[in-house]
Amino acid sequence: MKHLLALAFLGLLASCAHVNTHITPLVSRKYKGQSYSRILAQAVGTDLKNQADRENHLCLELTKRGARCWRSLDVFPPTEQFTETQRAQALQARAIEGVLAIGMTAAEVSKSFVPPTFKTSCTTGADGSEQCQQVLDSAGYSISKPIGAYRAQLIDVASAGVMWMADLRASGTQYSGFSEVDAASVERVVEELAKLGILRPAEKKTAPAPAN
Repeated sequence: MKHLLALAFLGLLASCAHVNTHITPLVSRKYKGQSYSRILAQAVGTDLKNQADRENHLCLELTKRGARCWRSLDVFPPTEQFTETQRAQALQARAIEGVLAIGMTAAEVSKSFVPPTFKTSCTTGADGSEQCQQVLDSAGYSISKPIGAYRAQLIDVASAGVMWMADLRASGTQYSGFSEVDAASVERVVEELAKLGILRPAEKKTAPAPAN
C-alpha cells in the first residue's frame, strides 16, 4: 500500500512539474530537403555538469528516433586542445553529418504572491446573540516559476553552414526546477527536427550471410 501511495505521489509531482515550451524554428533554403542520421550533440555556454546532462539528454532523444549520436564531451574532451584539422578528422572518422548545438541564452524566475484568504466564524453567546468575525483561512504564499530561453542550431558538417536554427522559451511551474526546463527544451528541439523530417534513422549494419 505504501509503495502504491509513493508511486501516486511521484506521478502527481511529475504532472505538476509540467513545462510549457514555445519554439520559433527556421530552416535554411540552401539545405531544404536534407536530413541527418549521425549527429554530434553539443551543449554550449554552460558548466561541465550541465553540459553532460544536456548532451546525455540530447543523445537519448535522438536515439529514440533512430539516429546515431555522439557527445561533444567524448569526441572533443575539454581537457584537450584540438586544431580545426583535428576536429574535422574526428567528425569524418565517425561519419558525423551534423552538429546539434543548444545553449541557454537567458534565465529568470517569475515570482508572484497569492494573498491570504479569510472566512467568517460565528459563535453564539449565552444570551443567544451571534458574534461573527473574520478569521484567517489560509496564509498567503509566494510562487516561483523558472523560465529559460534557448538558441539551438544544426550545423551541416560537410559545408559548415547552419541548416536549421530555433529560438525556444520554456516556462515551468512552481514545482519545476531549471533541470526540468532544460530537459523539456531538449525534447522540444529534437521533436521539432523529427517533425520537419530533418532526422532520419541511421542505417543498421547487417551481419554477413554465413558461408555455405
